[in-house]
Amino acid sequence: MQGKAVPRFAEVYEDWAKVLGLARAGAWIAGCSLDEFESELQARPGARPLARADAKSAGTLESEITGLYAVYSMAWSPHFRGRVLRGSMRLSRTRSASLSAEYCEDLPIGASFYRGEAAIAGRTLSLPLYEMATGLPLFMSFSLPGLPTAVIGGVQCGVALLSPSTEPMTGRILLVKLRGAPDLRASNRYLETGESMAADLAALGLVLPPGSDELLRAALGEPDCLTTTEQAGLSEIFDTAFLAG
Repeated sequence: MQGKAVPRFAEVYEDWAKVLGLARAGAWIAGCSLDEFESELQARPGARPLARADAKSAGTLESEITGLYAVYSMAWSPHFRGRVLRGSMRLSRTRSASLSAEYCEDLPIGASFYRGEAAIAGRTLSLPLYEMATGLPLFMSFSLPGLPTAVIGGVQCGVALLSPSTEPMTGRILLVKLRGAPDLRASNRYLETGESMAADLAALGLVLPPGSDELLRAALGEPDCLTTTEQAGLSEIFDTAFLAG
């Protein structure tokens, strides 16, 4: 629980499962997060709340922002320009009590998984993420609202995966917290042109008032990038000046 030692032998986790009377295999204990392990224990009849020295009290930002999120951003790929990309993210505490982030985009060429360790400084949430297969970095920064933090808006920067170029991209991003959506990843996709984000959220169990789509679309804005043409123009004048000096 403190992250100081993790047993390497599968038998240890199998013994835990037997002693605790869990309907889970030892492999599940070895791979689950601390929050998932605690939830499994709390589900047992007569269970009492676990007391941990490193635990965050209920109602704090650290405790409230853990969970599952539907993620919306404007597509960076030139092949899907003008459409909304819906991804999924899970923020969870690790055994060392740090905050981890797992972000997934399901693209036509396959799924892209990003992972990283989140950092909270004041009311700012920073997510330096890396794509698991390629190591490609993606950085997200959010200004945290007050509790219950049901929606978190921010910006992200990186490069488009589905693009013939590697132009640096930036754009706004929205994290919408869900109480439960076990099949969230199954519906990750590029929304069709004009498709309702509010209707997508309604299908995930979150019903918004009329007119929400206009507010959501305005909040996302438009992505931006420094194009290769602009870079070439800048290089032409700066390289010449630099070499002349």
